[in-house]
Amino acid sequence: MKTKINTCVRLKKVKFNITIILTTALLLCGTAFSAHGQRQKPFNLETFTYRPYHFGFILGFNGMNFRIKQDAPYMINDSLFTITARPEYGFQIGIIANKRLSQFLDLKLSTVLAFGERKIDYTIRYNNDIVTFTKPVESTFLEFPLSLKYRSKRINNFGAYVLNGIKYGIDLASQSEKIEETDNYIVKLKKHEFAYEIGVGFDFYLPYFKFGIELKTSFGVNDLLVRDKTIFTDGFGKLTSKIWQLSFTFEG
Repeated sequence: MKTKINTCVRLKKVKFNITIILTTALLLCGTAFSAHGQRQKPFNLETFTYRPYHFGFILGFNGMNFRIKQDAPYMINDSLFTITARPEYGFQIGIIANKRLSQFLDLKLSTVLAFGERKIDYTIRYNNDIVTFTKPVESTFLEFPLSLKYRSKRINNFGAYVLNGIKYGIDLASQSEKIEETDNYIVKLKKHEFAYEIGVGFDFYLPYFKFGIELKTSFGVNDLLVRDKTIFTDGFGKLTSKIWQLSFTFEG
């Protein structure tokens, strides 16, 4: 059991380190472009930041995961010992609408279609043996993030920003109302999700459009699990989403 606990801790450290590496790489990339941008003249899209509205689209990747609150850590009952979540990776596409509020503040509304999957591993006593069952959970989200975007001062053709906001999502692949017809139990999720988001991004002003790189994380607020009184749902105190997204934006 200690081995399983140590393994979980190591996995969490690895995921945390990967996040730090990605963020650091983006910051270094932004610094390099900033230094290069100081030598570029004239400006591209000189009046872009003064437009009251502008629009664009998103292409990107995501990593979907769960945050699990268990009823009792590492020993739930006589049959179910541990529950752990594993992320899988997907992609998303969407459109952007941006409203300028002030010199350095924008309101950003997006509509995003995100595809992904998560897996839940259960350590269970089964026929006097300790076995691991894996349950895949697929999701197709139609998301509506609403964020405040705090922009830095533009340095020639480069700018940076941070954002935070809220998100409402509809899981189009939800099977919350499906009736089980076999012994292959499905972990069912509720259809509606609410989350808050934080992120960082970099804007590059090109001759004909603005290109952006954005990294953000969302944390679900509401419990998603549909409890059907089976061993695969009884051990949960709360199940919420944790999703990161690396997006490339094109705005004109």
